[in-house]
Amino acid sequence: MTLLDIVRLLRRRWMTLLLGGLIGLALAAAYSFVQPVEYTASASGYIVSGSSTRTINTDPTKAQGIADSYLPLANTKAVRQRIQNHLKNDPSGAREGSIRASMLPGTNVVLITAGGDTPQKAQAVANAGLRAFAEEVNRLESLNPAAASVGPDGKLEDIPTTARPRIALVGFEPAELPSTPSSPNWLRNLAGGLVAGLALALVWIYLRKALDARARVGDEVEQLADASVLGVIPQSPELGKQRKKGKDVAAMGVAGEALRSLRTNLRFVKVDSPPKAIVVTSANPGEGKSTVAANLARVLAESGQQTVIVDADLRRPMQATAFARDGKVGLTQLLAGQVRLADALQETDTANLKLLPAGRIPPNPSELLGSRHMSELLKTLGQRYTVIIDAPPVLPVTDAGLLTASSDGALLVVRVGKTYKDQVSLAAKIIRKAGGDLLGTVMNGASKRELGEVMYGHGGYGSTSYAYQETEQPKRRGKRVREEPLDDDTRTHPVVTDEDPIRPSRSLPEF
Repeated sequence: MTLLDIVRLLRRRWMTLLLGGLIGLALAAAYSFVQPVEYTASASGYIVSGSSTRTINTDPTKAQGIADSYLPLANTKAVRQRIQNHLKNDPSGAREGSIRASMLPGTNVVLITAGGDTPQKAQAVANAGLRAFAEEVNRLESLNPAAASVGPDGKLEDIPTTARPRIALVGFEPAELPSTPSSPNWLRNLAGGLVAGLALALVWIYLRKALDARARVGDEVEQLADASVLGVIPQSPELGKQRKKGKDVAAMGVAGEALRSLRTNLRFVKVDSPPKAIVVTSANPGEGKSTVAANLARVLAESGQQTVIVDADLRRPMQATAFARDGKVGLTQLLAGQVRLADALQETDTANLKLLPAGRIPPNPSELLGSRHMSELLKTLGQRYTVIIDAPPVLPVTDAGLLTASSDGALLVVRVGKTYKDQVSLAAKIIRKAGGDLLGTVMNGASKRELGEVMYGHGGYGSTSYAYQETEQPKRRGKRVREEPLDDDTRTHPVVTDEDPIRPSRSLPEF
């Protein structure tokens, strides 16, 4: 995946990034809200050397080294006790507190920092802390290490030295009254929450992409099935309405254009010997293969081709319902020799399209569909018609593989975001092992927003691939103008009338 692919993926998943950032901000705000308010004040002292505190050390390196050794004393019990003594009568109400001592880099300045729940307490503790820390440092510098001894109470006895002290800490600048609280730091917390939320969103997007086992992109499906993607059918409510009410494909908008594109691509699959009998199947149930088969037959018929759709799904037949026809008599009775082919074929609301329903569901669908009579029936129909065969799914049963071996090839319908990648490759392998030819795949149910990615991968052109096909109908006086059909004389296809019905071949039983 290139950097450009990553950018496009993030642009497509911007809602996930936005949600992650908002969640991070919300958690950071909640954390900041429950934190106690604290103010921070700092007082500064200066390190001087020599016997006189008025003598300033112009070279701070030596004094800094000595002063650094005294910084840990800021949190000792002796310093805290001195702070309490200085705060006994303080009007701010502070009675105790802890301080933090640090050196400003490259200087002799010591910073004493203290906190409090009010600005006055923070200021008082910082000033008291500077005095207490200076007293303790100066006391230790005045001791005579050679004569020092530990008293009965375990404390070091104060025995002054006659030597000159190395350094002395004097007050330099008292603490100012803080105007804003130092904690919680809303800006820092919110920025951290935003960054953390975005980071988690990025991790989620990457893991979802890396661990996604479902087929979503056309080039992946082509590699898995080792066959071209001949069509991408977008999600469209018109498909379901058309299936129930028998509307023409022109009323299906973007989905209708996608079906016409599928019809065009089928014509170029085998230029020298165009397929006449095409099996439409899928890896699993519920992936839309019956809907694709019905509408593909419609677009073929609307282009002028004499078409027959055969409902060979003898387990869950759907075409009789799709075309609003009686499906009690059909393929099973025809193969059993109970009816004639001309009687089993039914007219539909679409010109040039006939339906051969499934008929009564038999106890042995695989034997019927794999029989010699079924193969000869497809050859007979293929002499006059383009035959679209609605077959059962490939993985649950073997019917589709048997039908593909008797036809000119198969179309494998893949449901975008539902069919697993390993199921695509397994279904293609089963079709080829049965002796069939996989003409290509059809990706069904693609989101219009992600249509470009489904067709072209992460480097796709977005959802505008079919934008030119969704032009609005012209309007007049606030009402939509109905699109008039083309005149019949503009069609150049031959018309087969009912006076010339197709009869079964001699190898079929006479009905």
